[in-house]
Amino acid sequence: AVARPWDGDIEPPPPVSRAEAEGLTGDYDLEGYRRAHAFPGCFTCGPDRSADDGLRIFPAPHPERELVAWPWSPSDTVTGADGLVTVPVIWAALDCPSGLIWSLAGPEPEPAVLGRLATRITRRPAAGEPCVAAGWRLEADGRRRHSGSALWSADGEVLARAESTWVALTEEQMAAFGAR
Repeated sequence: AVARPWDGDIEPPPPVSRAEAEGLTGDYDLEGYRRAHAFPGCFTCGPDRSADDGLRIFPAPHPERELVAWPWSPSDTVTGADGLVTVPVIWAALDCPSGLIWSLAGPEPEPAVLGRLATRITRRPAAGEPCVAAGWRLEADGRRRHSGSALWSADGEVLARAESTWVALTEEQMAAFGAR
């Protein structure tokens, strides 16, 4: 991995309200998501992780917008001594929604891995603070998938945003990564 300052910025779409995000969970087919998930043990979006051992952000397609979203209230297991979510966990919360927009809201599921993630954190949420994580498409270029993601507070404040590049896996790469 390589880290360097990012000069860019990404403007998120209008926020998904907490009520909208909670509405996406009502009829969510978690078992179907589990069966289709390429990496079910993923720290952020893996359905095989317990609530105290992962973020359990399962981005669901929004029925009226071209994005995926999920309500998230960080547990105290992902905060620092100051009671705020740690920076690596915020990066994780921005990671999977930006990739799952391609596999969940597309015509065909397409396992991919993160190639690049650039973030801007405005404010770190506290343990238990109601948030919404979301991801949306920007463009596709060959096997590369460019997308954005955001973490909003319950009142729509942009807590963090990211721009990412995902790389769709070939069959050979899926086997090498252990994807299913």
